[in-house]
Amino acid sequence: MAKIVTNAPKTDRALEVEYDYGANLEEAKSLFGEQVVYSQYEDSIIIAIQGLVRRNLEKTGENRKSDEEIKEMVAAWKPGVLSRRGDQVEALLKKFEKMNPAKQAALLAALKEK
Repeated sequence: MAKIVTNAPKTDRALEVEYDYGANLEEAKSLFGEQVVYSQYEDSIIIAIQGLVRRNLEKTGENRKSDEEIKEMVAAWKPGVLSRRGDQVEALLKKFEKMNPAKQAALLAALKEK
């Protein structure tokens, strides 16, 4: 059973839920079936590649990439193991930097209470 935390900044709410999606590929296939697992995998790959392409399309100046350079990057790209924990911490730090001092102080106080 995995704990999943979701934040909704627009409403200043967060919720932690539990969901069993399996601990590995075999468990996931057993829970949902091979086609569902593959479909989710395929969606993740497409989204990751779109992100890679988008980040490089948006580069400007001396960092700008040509269409051919981006296609070469995509051809060389391989999926990796995600670290959701690192992503959450980095996202929180970026949000923290954008908060006004009062919200920063409130967040730090709430963290200290936990």
